[in-house]
Amino acid sequence: MKKVVRFSQIIVGLLFIFSGFVKADDPLGFTYKLQEYFAADALNMPWMDKFSFVMAFSLSIVEVPFVIVSVLLPTNVQSF
Repeated sequence: MKKVVRFSQIIVGLLFIFSGFVKADDPLGFTYKLQEYFAADALNMPWMDKFSFVMAFSLSIVEVPFVIVSVLLPTNVQSF
């Protein structure tokens, strides 16, 4: 069971790392995706369209250091 949990943790971690790199690489594409999320048939928040680019750019800037730190942190951190 521990092997299944560890394997799942690795897969989810790799998914988040890949997602972070994709968002950092293409903030304009992420802007289009946010606009789709804010459309009337999805979240029904069309007033957020004007903030889509700022949100995508800010998220891509903030997410890169988190991805780097998560890769560099050891997985077996002992308590102090």
